[in-house]
Amino acid sequence: MCPDHPDRERLSWRWHTIGKRRRSIVNGNVTKWTVEIHLGELEGHTHARATLITGVEPPLRATGDALLSDNDPVDVPEIGYELATARALRALADLLMKTAEDDVEAVSGHEGEQGPRGW
Repeated sequence: MCPDHPDRERLSWRWHTIGKRRRSIVNGNVTKWTVEIHLGELEGHTHARATLITGVEPPLRATGDALLSDNDPVDVPEIGYELATARALRALADLLMKTAEDDVEAVSGHEGEQGPRGW
């Protein structure tokens, strides 16, 4: 994302307490990314589409589904929404990780997965 993107803000972060731990975040740029979830349900089949909007085209998209089982005592659409959304978000996270690994490899010439804390 370019520095003059409209969603980029300049913020100054300070020490703050979360629970019993103190954490610091230094001055830096904050970029807003948005995840949109679109849900549909028809006759016990729930479909979710998760879209990560970063300002870079094309946005990343993933889907998830949930099916009402014949063994389910009642049809509760909210449960289908939860399951389909969780599956779409899990797939989106996997896609984002793969995209990051590919980007690391393109920039550095090394395999992307370098551990959870850096590349």
